[in-house]
Amino acid sequence: MAEEIKLPTGPIGIYLSGGSDSAILFWLLASQGQHDIVLLTVASDDKKFNVEPAYEVANWVKSNTSVTVLEHRVILAPNLESRKKYRDQATDSLTERWNLSCWVSGKTRNPDEKLLHHEQRKQDRDRAMPRLIHKHFYRPFHNINKSHLEMLYKKYNLNRLHSLTVSCETSYPPCGDCWWCAEREWAFGSYV
Repeated sequence: MAEEIKLPTGPIGIYLSGGSDSAILFWLLASQGQHDIVLLTVASDDKKFNVEPAYEVANWVKSNTSVTVLEHRVILAPNLESRKKYRDQATDSLTERWNLSCWVSGKTRNPDEKLLHHEQRKQDRDRAMPRLIHKHFYRPFHNINKSHLEMLYKKYNLNRLHSLTVSCETSYPPCGDCWWCAEREWAFGSYV
């Protein structure tokens, strides 16, 4: 069995972005076999390149574990600024529909060193984040960065899963010249 992530009993929701963090989180939880899972992928009409990788990750994990995915909902907000509002509405709707015990995010910390395009990083990831935001929202990777996830991908021989993910928040295929590509290259040795 993979590393244990302790969560409340019952079905859970996972924010599946199509990136390496949420992909391995989904695989770890699916491998534990303790929860039925609902997936939520959020994109916007002006930035929807994560949708295809999210579908590919979901299909791969379902094919390689015995997980029960109750639903995979993909939400397209009109624009980047409205994504949070649409995500929150979908979270509430799915929680009620499936009586979810909690939601889980794969958000990790930023590297401790400055990378190319350092100013583009999300500053809220500069330090350890709370593991438990409130009693229904967990961040199992709250105090680790992508280099730790790279070790998990190697430990469990998940190269194929990793190859389906995309971390770039600028384009798909990845641009190779943004902070998110630099972070991925820092952790995994390549931005693709």
